[in-house]
Amino acid sequence: MYILEATPRRELGQATEALDSKTIIYSDSEVAFAPYIDSYDRSGQLFRAHIYWLTNRDRPVPDARVAIYPFKREFVVGAVSTDVQSGQASMCYLPGLETPERECWYINMGEVDKDFFTTQAMVKAAP
Repeated sequence: MYILEATPRRELGQATEALDSKTIIYSDSEVAFAPYIDSYDRSGQLFRAHIYWLTNRDRPVPDARVAIYPFKREFVVGAVSTDVQSGQASMCYLPGLETPERECWYINMGEVDKDFFTTQAMVKAAP
């Protein structure tokens, strides 16, 4: 897990309208993804918390018939953004609870296989 802090550069006049004083990003080092992000208001109090739920499998949903990968990968299956000061939260499910399209993630479908991501293959593909 990497923990990063992003702070608006107000002193340079680049982010004078930013609502947040800082954002803390918790990034998973194995999948290069940030499943947790906390934002703080201008007084330094926790303002918003974002959580992303992931699953590691070879298909985006258990009953997939098209999007099936030859290896396990990460899929975002849900996300919530919570304003911790007001208690308001927004939840998103992927796929949506009522959507007819159940598979919804068609990433790298047959374009490359895992051999493409070896050091030798990348060196060979470089100009």
